[in-house]
Amino acid sequence: MAAVALLLLVVVLLMHNRRLQVSHLRQKSLLEAKLERGLQASALAHELRQPLSYLLMQSRLMQSRVEGGSADPMAVLEGVENLQRSAQQIHQLIDTITALLRGQPGQREPVDLVALVQELLASFCAERSLRQIQLHLDLPSEPVVLELNKAQISIAIRNLLMNAQQALLDVEPQHRHLAVTLDQKAEQVQLQVADSGPGLPSHSIRELVMNSSTAGGMGLGLFTVHAIAKQHQGRLTLGRSQALRGAECSLWFQPCSVDSGTSIDRALPGAPVGIH
Repeated sequence: MAAVALLLLVVVLLMHNRRLQVSHLRQKSLLEAKLERGLQASALAHELRQPLSYLLMQSRLMQSRVEGGSADPMAVLEGVENLQRSAQQIHQLIDTITALLRGQPGQREPVDLVALVQELLASFCAERSLRQIQLHLDLPSEPVVLELNKAQISIAIRNLLMNAQQALLDVEPQHRHLAVTLDQKAEQVQLQVADSGPGLPSHSIRELVMNSSTAGGMGLGLFTVHAIAKQHQGRLTLGRSQALRGAECSLWFQPCSVDSGTSIDRALPGAPVGIH
């Protein structure tokens, strides 16, 4: 009887322990889901920060001109049109990020990464010049075309460029180097953004998000980049650049074939391709 009682006690303890484990896993899953939703909301706010700041700047500029009596009707009309365009861009950005964070793939189309990278770099040209950042550009001479959601991929690349340029403010102007490389290999395409800044405090995206010191911290930007890469069956890897000794972030995609007759203008507006 003692042996039977002991066996029953062991069974009861095992069942109780199993229930505790199931309860713990359920609570952990709920907490992770809440954390994910919180990160999604923070990522959306992070992406909206810059366009909203630009919209506010435009409205203040127009208000100043009107109050100073220096704005003619045409200038006011132009200012209103700029505000409308900015508001529309914000609306599109919200739709893009919301669809991404809900796991909706969105519409894909053939996108030339060479042209897209050059286009985004051109939009940062004035900022790079002001901050005395030297750009080292290594892109293929031919188009690299993938089936992508252009709006989402633009957000991802823009985040990597903004993070790198922000990190370079922590070093002396003469040591500010930014390298952007696009490499098409047999089995995958790699887009790499490296800088000569202080480097990443961690190579874990979750740790970077948790340790972001500001609402606009790089962790939130990298969280968005990671989500976009995952949505495209790609991946984001983080490391330290051997050449520049700063952060090195790489987006990896599976290549695809396109019609060889496709013609895409890859000229960078207003500036030659090369080292800036």
